[in-house]
Amino acid sequence: MPSYKKPTITEIYSEIFLERRSLGDSECFDLVPRFKAAGLDKIEMCQSLGFPPQSEPVPSQGKVEFVPRIRCWSPDKIRLAQVSRDVVTINLVGQYPGWTAFQNLFDSALTALTSVVSKEKIKSISLHTIDKFEAPTEGFTLGKYLTAGGERIPAWYADVKDSCDINLGMGFVNREGYNKKLNIALRRTEKGYIFRINSEIHYLVKQGQVVKDLLEGLHEESNETFESVISDATRNTIMGGTK
Repeated sequence: MPSYKKPTITEIYSEIFLERRSLGDSECFDLVPRFKAAGLDKIEMCQSLGFPPQSEPVPSQGKVEFVPRIRCWSPDKIRLAQVSRDVVTINLVGQYPGWTAFQNLFDSALTALTSVVSKEKIKSISLHTIDKFEAPTEGFTLGKYLTAGGERIPAWYADVKDSCDINLGMGFVNREGYNKKLNIALRRTEKGYIFRINSEIHYLVKQGQVVKDLLEGLHEESNETFESVISDATRNTIMGGTK
């Protein structure tokens, strides 16, 4: 996949989902010194909403509750590992340093996790990317910057000049083994337009599958998704062309 001079990605993160009750509160706290040893030594405690297991498309059974979440930051607030019951989230925030940097962070987090929980307990992983960029008002249409009428965005959006949202989705993880979401938001401002492209790709880990290999597959599919929605004007004008 092409590498651009001015990448638009502002955040990338992966979620590692484990079998239910594999990573309880005590195991979460056991992970903290391991993340600290990996350089994520700024620790925050917070709470998040917890839902029933992902056995139904909507949380129709069970009670919603607050569950503890531990955030382990690098000193520069760029690398982050978040730990809660049965989920570990690995983030890179801010200026994107490249896929290799994210791979290294993921590998160190996976090593820490599998020192506490068996790798066979890993049920699925997801990869999320958030891209943002601005476009000027003069001569603007959505179709100038995104490929309306291409593989994913309907041609109906090509001439849009107002704020809009495009939300696409397919699959349910626990039934089809995957879920893919693409959310595109366009907002008009006093100075021009702002695009936000949020991609989420989530797959079950198949028996015997190497988690790192699955992550690579998610990355390739995420890149393909992004390339399929942006135009040459975005590639060359906004992103400065390839290196």
